[in-house]
Amino acid sequence: MKRKMVYIGLSYIFGLFFASFFNFKGQILIISGIILAFVFICYILRMKAVHFIICAVVFISGFEIYNLYNTRVYRNIVNYNGQDVFYSGTVSDIKNYSNDKSLYKLSGKINSHTKADIIYYGDTLDCSYQDRLEFSCVMSQFENTFLFAQKDYYESSGFFLQTDKANDITIKENHGFSLRRTILDYRDKINNKISCILPDENGAVVTAMLFGDKSGLGNDVKTSLYRCGIGHAMAVSGMHLVLVTSVIAALIKKIRISGCCKFILIEISIILFVIFTGMSISVIRAAIMLTLIYGAAIFNRQTDTLNSLCIAFFVLTLPAPYLIKNSSFILSVAGTFGIGVFAPFVTKDMEEDTFLRRLKKKLAIMLCVSVAVFPLSVAYFDETSLIAPLSNILVIPVCVFVLFCGFAVAITGGTEIIAYPALMAGGLGSRFILKISEYVSSVPFTHIPLGFSYLPVIVILLSAFVVFTSLKFKKGNYTAMSILISCVVLCISSFVYRYLNRDIISVYRTGTQKVASVIIEHNGNSDIIDLTGGGKSAEYTSKILNRYGIHDINSITFIKNQYQSMSEYNMQLSFNNIKHVYVPYNTYIYDNLKVCGCIPEFTYTENLQYKYNDYSVVFENDGSLTIIYGKSQIKCSVDQITFSGCENIYTDTNTAVIADSRGNADIYSLE
Repeated sequence: MKRKMVYIGLSYIFGLFFASFFNFKGQILIISGIILAFVFICYILRMKAVHFIICAVVFISGFEIYNLYNTRVYRNIVNYNGQDVFYSGTVSDIKNYSNDKSLYKLSGKINSHTKADIIYYGDTLDCSYQDRLEFSCVMSQFENTFLFAQKDYYESSGFFLQTDKANDITIKENHGFSLRRTILDYRDKINNKISCILPDENGAVVTAMLFGDKSGLGNDVKTSLYRCGIGHAMAVSGMHLVLVTSVIAALIKKIRISGCCKFILIEISIILFVIFTGMSISVIRAAIMLTLIYGAAIFNRQTDTLNSLCIAFFVLTLPAPYLIKNSSFILSVAGTFGIGVFAPFVTKDMEEDTFLRRLKKKLAIMLCVSVAVFPLSVAYFDETSLIAPLSNILVIPVCVFVLFCGFAVAITGGTEIIAYPALMAGGLGSRFILKISEYVSSVPFTHIPLGFSYLPVIVILLSAFVVFTSLKFKKGNYTAMSILISCVVLCISSFVYRYLNRDIISVYRTGTQKVASVIIEHNGNSDIIDLTGGGKSAEYTSKILNRYGIHDINSITFIKNQYQSMSEYNMQLSFNNIKHVYVPYNTYIYDNLKVCGCIPEFTYTENLQYKYNDYSVVFENDGSLTIIYGKSQIKCSVDQITFSGCENIYTDTNTAVIADSRGNADIYSLE
């Protein structure tokens, strides 16, 4: 068996992956089905029986490792949910907010017995990294919401409990030397220096690239960056570490020292960088892989990206199997596989003797990365960029320039004579990035929505088609052809889906128990009616619009709390094309005030009926509304939604009704 770690690593990965989706009762059937799939794959790859047995054993081991962690670690910790406990732990990370509140990541023990990492959110404390906090509190589990899958995010990072009500807090300062605290304090100093010289969004871009802290970027800016396909540059990843180590390795090359000493110096720089950037899991993954690559030269071993990737995956997930559900980690692995394994396989026969051929190969490489990441994008995101391969070639070099400007400030300790010109140059680069991203985001066909129900199925089938082609023929040009066919099929399926649903009206009621809005979409156009107002309803509305690719909006109608709503909608819907904004008659409007690009128009919304395109909306006196489309009638209020011909009342806060003009309708949850 050649490349043993690859076969073992892939089997282990699949074992963890499937264990995270199925409970114990269903695992026997799942294991049996997967083993049959393994037999088929082994037949294609012409593997020997002993090799198949090894892979099957490793696959089952991955299943059981996940189960053991679930029962022995996770369950023991979450058993404290709802209990009043005493917690003692050291501060591993701090995130400050503008309202004198802070989020603390703590590593310690519950009741001096059970080891657990928790999240504490409360008033800002006079403490630093590595200080110890002791307090009594009531623990609670995280919950997923429509806007943020909090439970999935924190649990995949090893945090299973949280508290926001700590009593009798005692702070025990750590006066001893701590390398991690020293580096993190230095990072905060550099962050403050950048904020002082560039206090606007240009500085926030530098901070995001250098530390992965995107808190200074507005939601509209983040959206534009991801639609442009360069959002990954704002999160510290393997790309950043590769750039740093490449520069350091080039400098060390000029020093006459042994290969072992060079490796030690590079390794020290890797460790310092990992701590400096907050020890994100994608950077740690890259650090392990780079250690293997640079260490291979010492032991005269040939490097292999897939082999190193499997080893890094195994090392990281063995003590923490829940990482298999961490979106940042999985996307990092997929991206590394795309650029380090899949792209070289597809482009190995492409020539580079002319500029156009080199450009063609670069585009092919970026396309391979997008293909590797796309199935995961469908699972994790509401939309994805179509021009990511091109923008990564054209814009990423500017991102690298901005990143090195930030490094210049960090390396020199924020010295004014270096920091000021470096950040001025970095600010210009940031401004260019933001302008390009803003322009790209305003063009509808540069990104596609991922919320449609048919997408996961067709993406799984097309991914299987590409994988089968690669394994069966083992030729890059055949794989490239399968990718092209898959892209064409995906585009055609989108047009077919829209054509088949041209007679369908979609009504989305989104929000919480306190805020709610209704989005009505039919045949490419839509209307928004905010039932309650408030800032949060704009966020929920924006998420629906992005998820289902709703760009053109005929009207937005505000019924209550219109002042705060107008401000929030103006920010959240900055990339949408809006024709009319309606507000109640008692609203005070400044001269020439524009909301979402429109001058607000006054209207009554009590016991009136309005005609919207091919449907009507009746505003009731109780604050609810009824949408009439042919024979279908859908009634929406803050706390429920119903439709004609059905006696059930649906109270889920985020629901959708799909109806046709003949009175046929279906309802489903958006969460």
